[in-house]
Amino acid sequence: TSLIKALTGAVTPDAGEIRLNGEPISFSGPQSARAHGIETVYQDLAVAASMDIASNVFLGRELRRPGILGRPFRMLDKKRMRQEAAEHMADLKIGLRSLTQSVETLSGGQRQA
Repeated sequence: TSLIKALTGAVTPDAGEIRLNGEPISFSGPQSARAHGIETVYQDLAVAASMDIASNVFLGRELRRPGILGRPFRMLDKKRMRQEAAEHMADLKIGLRSLTQSVETLSGGQRQA
């Protein structure tokens, strides 16, 4: 777990170096690692079964609407979340009926993917 934490920016290694595509790199935190496409995917299925698929994809890092509605009023940009979730599912070749269906309707394999 220490290695995973270092690779994902959760802790700073006290020795050695991390290389990405052959180049040395360091992360200031998990957001920095995420910006480089590195993120922890936990083995347990930490999903909110009653929420839809797109909401689960962005759980804990929801996209906010631009402008005054997004920041002070914390309104979610659900349209953009559905669009980006659809792109992720297509990239992973995961066939789904709809991104608005609740996670509880998915098979175990679909949930894990």
